Amino acid sequence: MKKHFVDFWENITSLDKAKQRAEKIIQIIEKYHNQAIKLLELGVGIGVVLKNFPEKYFISGLDIEKEYIEYCKRNFPRAKFYHSSMHDFNLKEKYEVIFSVYDSINFLSNFEQWTATFLCVEKHLSEKGLFIFDMYTEKILSDEKILQHTCQVESIGYSIDRGIVNNNLLEWEVIIFEHKKENQYEKHIFSFYERIFPTSKVENELSKYFDIIEKELYEEDKKIRFICRKKGTV
Repeated sequence: MKKHFVDFWENITSLDKAKQRAEKIIQIIEKYHNQAIKLLELGVGIGVVLKNFPEKYFISGLDIEKEYIEYCKRNFPRAKFYHSSMHDFNLKEKYEVIFSVYDSINFLSNFEQWTATFLCVEKHLSEKGLFIFDMYTEKILSDEKILQHTCQVESIGYSIDRGIVNNNLLEWEVIIFEHKKENQYEKHIFSFYERIFPTSKVENELSKYFDIIEKELYEEDKKIRFICRKKGTV
């Protein structure tokens, strides 16, 4: 039976970095909306970020991958999880903070889905609600380092990551050699695709629905984080 990426994710991800991302979101919430307790994460994956939030928060997450949502439901019973894409979800609930990390928005198929995501988020935000997300900038497409192989020894065996650039498309190829017994390994290949759009284009579309209250470049300007508030609710 062919394995899903969810079977390996927990072994090859950095739990420390996930915790740092959660701490950053909490810091932003405390700065701009310290009364907020109801949160929704878009592109929740296997919940490595969401699980770091204190129990005072009512947390929910959604993801387009059914296997990720099933994993989250098994492992984080205190949260609510939904199987949906971030560009067309309809949960019939309002949230004080909606956020997305790990450049999850870059995995949308086209820019029309970005616009649809902004509309969905605006619809699901309560008054004074915050929308926080990060994305890759165009600089990632010219960074030759992403083309290099990286190899790590993991508890499961070995993993090799490779970034391949094709115009504005960034393909991540993850090859996992799963250790079976002695010197025997089983090879698994997974491909993930991110689409990189000009920051100015994203900001222009974003500003139609939100007031951008802060933006921050980081990781050598290859990423940008937007902190936004629902329009008309200062």
